[in-house]
Amino acid sequence: MAAVVPVIARQIVIMAFLMLIGFICYSTHMIDDHGARQMSDLVLYVANPAIVMRSLMRPFDPKILVQGAWVALLTILIFFVTLLLGRIAYPDRKERYGAVSRFSILFSNSGFIGIPLVKAVLGDEYVFYVALANTIATFAIWTYGVWLISDDRTNIAPKKVLTNPAIIGVCIGLVFFFLSLPVPDLLGDIIDDVAGMNLGLVMIVLGAYLAECDLKTCFKDLELYKACFWRLIAAPLATILLLVPFGWLSAGIKVTLLIYIATPAAAVTSLFAHQFGKEGNFATTLVAVSTLFSLATMPLVILLASLVL
Repeated sequence: MAAVVPVIARQIVIMAFLMLIGFICYSTHMIDDHGARQMSDLVLYVANPAIVMRSLMRPFDPKILVQGAWVALLTILIFFVTLLLGRIAYPDRKERYGAVSRFSILFSNSGFIGIPLVKAVLGDEYVFYVALANTIATFAIWTYGVWLISDDRTNIAPKKVLTNPAIIGVCIGLVFFFLSLPVPDLLGDIIDDVAGMNLGLVMIVLGAYLAECDLKTCFKDLELYKACFWRLIAAPLATILLLVPFGWLSAGIKVTLLIYIATPAAAVTSLFAHQFGKEGNFATTLVAVSTLFSLATMPLVILLASLVL
């Protein structure tokens, strides 16, 4: 596991420079809020599903199914652990930042950052596992997550889960996987090229989000540091402890799960907060600043895990 730390550190440096490009582009008005949102949609609904789909387009392998089952189980356990952490950190979810901060602890930016990072560090084989974890999180976001932010069960929309392009990409990929269907070269090249847009777009968008924030003001907000601590430090540390008894799992699976949980607050935190009128400015700042801090915390989490696990 320690061997991947330099690889992750190198990838973090690349991501930092890409985010800086996004920051500069927004600051110099090369892109605006509308452009950033459009690029965000391209990531979520086009490039990201392409990565997931391509990772599953491989010959059927029962070993992948077994490991996938363990990943699914551990992802569910991680969800309940972070649910507990959220209740410890914010006992009253109806306090000013309670619902948004609990949401940020529960849901990481694994789709935006986790998938391209796992692909770069561990390769396509492990993209399947982080995509599986992200699929489970997607179901939780559009059910429990919607209720948590809106405080209204009628807002829960299962249809949005089933029609989410990431879920559709998983389903298409699974058809290729279970039937061991060959992928035509042309189709494979097209999907690869679309998937290749993911990391650059992700970090440019996040850099733009960061440029939107009033950094002088937000860095004085202690609530922001509290939420970042629980998202970037407490949640990964709890996951490391959770993984200790699972010594037989491969290092690659453990690193995948740690990258999944160590990524910053989910971008949808900001979207939901604005949609349901729950501290939208704080949520946007939390997403941007936790992304900035995660460039330092993610390698440290993997390094600590290599010592403990």
